[in-house]
Amino acid sequence: MHEIVENLFEQNYRKMMSMVAKDPVCYPMAEDIVQDAFYEAIRNWEKLEQHENPSGWLMETAKYKMMAYRRRMNFRSLKEVDGNELEIECFKNEYGMIELSMVMDEALSTHEKTLFHMFYMEGYSVKEMAVFENISEGNFRVKMLRIREKVKAALGMKKK
Repeated sequence: MHEIVENLFEQNYRKMMSMVAKDPVCYPMAEDIVQDAFYEAIRNWEKLEQHENPSGWLMETAKYKMMAYRRRMNFRSLKEVDGNELEIECFKNEYGMIELSMVMDEALSTHEKTLFHMFYMEGYSVKEMAVFENISEGNFRVKMLRIREKVKAALGMKKK
């Protein structure tokens, strides 16, 4: 088992680090996220050993670890600094995010903004969101397509 895991590590570590490090939220914790994915591989060895694509399994596990980390960061909007001070974490410092937020305020309803944020920013899956909305996955995909089209139209982008 150890030899196979070592081979998987050598084959996939750089790809996984590259994928995780591209996400600005997950970047500071990229190494930990990748290590957690390999820990899951060892913990679920019976599943992985029988899986037809172990590298794909590792990449998907890393994606789920990234989504979980993003959710934790989104729910943790305040953190304590030096015992007494509170620092408000905000990712809207960049001009593009502020502009997008303003456009979304004008173009989308509160519910649509919530769906957009949960799906694109927090990383909820189509399946999770469909359950949340109590609709089929296909209907949710169509709903998100319509929301994206509204945002594109508000940004002055043409349909492809």
